[in-house]
Amino acid sequence: MDRVVTGRVDIESVLADPGFEVVRVPEGETGLAWLRSSVCRFANGEVHARRRALIEDELRHLDPAALRADACRRTEAILGAGDGRLDVMGEIARPVPMATLCAALGVGADHLAGAASDAALVGRGYLTGNQDPEVDAAVDRLAALLDRGGSEESAAALAVLAQACEATAALIGNALVLSAARPDLRAGAGDLVDETLRTAPPLRVMRRVAPGGDGVLLDLEGASGDGGRNDRPSQFGSGIRPCPGQAEALALAEGVIDALVSHGVVLDGDVTYADSPAFRLPERIVVSIP
Repeated sequence: MDRVVTGRVDIESVLADPGFEVVRVPEGETGLAWLRSSVCRFANGEVHARRRALIEDELRHLDPAALRADACRRTEAILGAGDGRLDVMGEIARPVPMATLCAALGVGADHLAGAASDAALVGRGYLTGNQDPEVDAAVDRLAALLDRGGSEESAAALAVLAQACEATAALIGNALVLSAARPDLRAGAGDLVDETLRTAPPLRVMRRVAPGGDGVLLDLEGASGDGGRNDRPSQFGSGIRPCPGQAEALALAEGVIDALVSHGVVLDGDVTYADSPAFRLPERIVVSIP
């Protein structure tokens, strides 16, 4: 059984200690197994540093302000074309950020819809690594579209999508739910996202392996504190492995929320949540569009 670490200071101490490593994954030649074994997310030490630099290079070509504007525009188009009622998670929270990122990474218009759909499919299986022929095929199609001339380089481009998918969708969904309970936060997407990260953050846990080989569960959701922002561990990590795409993820979420709030969407029915130990992730949020 994993040792549970609760409390901001203790969690950040673990994240800053290079002796605590991420769980390694088996090598793979194709599909999801290839992706997971070729990215920094599941690597340690020098390999992690080298692969992280490749992702940072991909991110340097992305403009958060442009991502936010494009995500807002795509969301507005979906809301405008809707019949008055839609599922935000299935029709916006996953597809819009993935389409926005795919376009920014260089996927052409002719392939964009398929690439966004594939990215959402890959994102759902990325952390678990569950074998699925459809996911493997989606990885291979994306790798062909995002060919960077080398295995690790192409994997880094795919990782930008896979890392962002579920966490960004969860942030959007949780923010929308919070906005229904706190109408005062609907005046600005930035404030709404900020409060969501403080009170209803997407990421519940992180896992590490201690120097002796024991599993360690970092309980972000149960971290102690009085509720202030500085008493909760960062949702984007800290120490030696902070998320390199924080600015981009926030821009995508805020762009989507800009459009949802400005259209005045209203929750229409109960919100259902995914059975996920890692994420506070709404599975279905049906809204009415005034």
